[in-house]
Amino acid sequence: RECFGRWVLDANSLLLNFDDQLQHFDALPGGNYVYILGMDFGYEDADAFAVIGWRQGSPETYLIEEVIENHQTYEQMVEKFEKLFRKYPFSKVIADPGGGGKKLIESLRPRYKIPMECADKQGKIANYGLLNSAMKMKKFFARKDSRFAQDCNLLERDMDRSTPDRTVVKGHSDIVDAVL
Repeated sequence: RECFGRWVLDANSLLLNFDDQLQHFDALPGGNYVYILGMDFGYEDADAFAVIGWRQGSPETYLIEEVIENHQTYEQMVEKFEKLFRKYPFSKVIADPGGGGKKLIESLRPRYKIPMECADKQGKIANYGLLNSAMKMKKFFARKDSRFAQDCNLLERDMDRSTPDRTVVKGHSDIVDAVL
């Protein structure tokens, strides 16, 4: 930056360090998978659905599919959910209770025979650390052309407002929130 006057990526300031050489996968390894669905809701911000899976007995976890849409009605969200529900045998659904998420979960819970619960928003910063560690240890994978991979470069620690006991995040990603 100092020599050429160009902006460069400061990987040390990022919350999630996605490396498309280490965390990318082209095809899922064979085996029996356990699937969960992470959902983050919004209207101006997008609704984001993250299908996450792992092979039984393996520590490697994959972001298998992501669906990101903004300006959806409840009916449109339910259509997306039902399409994914038919495609994957989810063992659990975890959703952001904000943005109408709690209301949607409580509406869907009686219709489907899978556990649905609200995400723990209190541990979000710690979950960034866990996800970043999993990526560094080659235990979490996503496609390098995924929105998740792109959005990992948007989330930074706000060095001006963070303190040793509190991390403040600059940037926002609906799909990263769904994965968390």
